Amino acid sequence: MTGIQPQLVQQITNSEFNVLSKLQVLVLLVKAIVLVLTLICVTTTMMAVVTERSKEIGLKKALDVANESIIREFLSESCLLGAFGGLFSSGLGYLFAQSVSLQVFGRDTYFSVSIAILSIVLSIIVTGVASLIPVRIATAFDPAIVLRGE
Repeated sequence: MTGIQPQLVQQITNSEFNVLSKLQVLVLLVKAIVLVLTLICVTTTMMAVVTERSKEIGLKKALDVANESIIREFLSESCLLGAFGGLFSSGLGYLFAQSVSLQVFGRDTYFSVSIAILSIVLSIIVTGVASLIPVRIATAFDPAIVLRGE
């Protein structure tokens, strides 16, 4: 029993803690990058939708539809798409986590309703925030310029 030294175990524990801390920072960095890329993708997609529907927006503005109505239309559409995306990704995320848990750890996972709801809410928030710039551009259309070709 003279060969066992507690200092060695403490060094191993400290090095494992350092590795886990660095992995947590790396995962947080990846999450932040994915969030920024998601915001860019959603903004780009909504810009394409606004551009594609510019004649419709111009016609609505020519018929004196309020900007608030146009804003509500595009934000509700984007938030609805965000809700569907959050719902879909929650299901796929659970299936992926279940598969990894069974293959790596040999254990079952359970479906957390609270995490699924949080995921859906965050998806709605992200799509809503990402749609603000395209919606602002949609309300700035001049109907005379947009409808000139018709």
